[in-house]
Amino acid sequence: MIFVNAGTFLEDFIRQSLLPITVPINEETVKMLKDDDRKVVLAILQDESDETSMQLIKVLRSAANANHDLVFGYVGVNQWEEFTEPFHDSKSSQLPKLVVWDKDEEYEVVEGLESLEEGDHGSQISRFLEAYRAGRTIKKTLGRRSPTLLGVNASYILLFLVAVLVVLMFFSGQGEEDRQPTRAHQE
Repeated sequence: MIFVNAGTFLEDFIRQSLLPITVPINEETVKMLKDDDRKVVLAILQDESDETSMQLIKVLRSAANANHDLVFGYVGVNQWEEFTEPFHDSKSSQLPKLVVWDKDEEYEVVEGLESLEEGDHGSQISRFLEAYRAGRTIKKTLGRRSPTLLGVNASYILLFLVAVLVVLMFFSGQGEEDRQPTRAHQE
């Protein structure tokens, strides 16, 4: 019985160690997150590389050290707009913003603590996590605009290839009509 619990603990430890403490969200890490059953505390930033975002990422690392049951990730709107679009309305949302994402079609927003204000990010993230664990959240669905690995550019390429295939099939079919002899020519 002790060995069963130790095995489960070891499995959890190894799985949690596969990802860094705080994950920058990109195509590669989204694939890696699919194998992890933990939810993601996702910080949506305007730009990952600006000074205030770098400070927030350091605070996220501290929070991740204390909360191994969650994955902490961050993504910049400037870096991956297609991914961040479903999580925030660019007109009314204030960034940075925190959500808890299930890596599928749903995410949760903590009532009153959706966006982080200037100041002490550490205490704001702590209040966010406390409220999340207490269940003071609003569940939202991403719907058809869910974050996807197939971006808009890939969709355009796929559409172009289908159009080329249809045109090739059309022109290859026209040549066959000319090759078949008609009865008028045989007499």
